[in-house]
Amino acid sequence: MVGAVVPASLVALAALPAVGLRSRLPEPMASHWGLTGSANGYMSMSAFLAWVLVLSVVPAAIAVTVSRRSPTAPGQIVPWLSGATFVLALTALLAPMMVAANLDAGDWRQANLTVGAPWVAAIGACAITAFCARLARRPETAVPTTKAEQLPSAGLRT
Repeated sequence: MVGAVVPASLVALAALPAVGLRSRLPEPMASHWGLTGSANGYMSMSAFLAWVLVLSVVPAAIAVTVSRRSPTAPGQIVPWLSGATFVLALTALLAPMMVAANLDAGDWRQANLTVGAPWVAAIGACAITAFCARLARRPETAVPTTKAEQLPSAGLRT
């Protein structure tokens, strides 16, 4: 689940709003906001979609690859999976917020982002990452920790 369902869901959450609502978004669209929530930077729709795809598909591929490997020692899966999941989750939460801020705006300067939205995205990304890390820790705890424990035994003492 952690290696396939969660990444696929987050990629869809990141990309589908921009693709589905593309006709209702300004070109270019606001991509950066100041502390007051006023837009002060923009990018083309193509650049935005490229940004979303790179920052969602690459971490998703890392998460899938890492989670499919059997750990040979504790601590091999969780750090990689956590890093990839955090970037993916942050992108999946920020991209729809950016789309919502730009929705039906006549010009990118009219797009306003709620001041607390980036904090909500960051906290949400941390929560998703912690949940996935907890699930991924289970298989790692079953891995033998020493070389002697990894070898087959006939039950004879040395």
